[in-house]
Amino acid sequence: MICGAIATDVDHIVPRSVAPERRLDTFNLQSLCKAHHSGAKQSLERRLYKDRKT
Repeated sequence: MICGAIATDVDHIVPRSVAPERRLDTFNLQSLCKAHHSGAKQSLERRLYKDRKT
């Protein structure tokens, strides 16, 4: 949880596109509110991992 809002989405900390083998790893999951999962986190991932996608 980042902001204290109700968490409605499950997020992969390390994106599935970077580590598909961790897709079901419970230590790679976090709960986020819709705003942070859809907005801030996705934007950050695009910047961090843009060169790593296959």
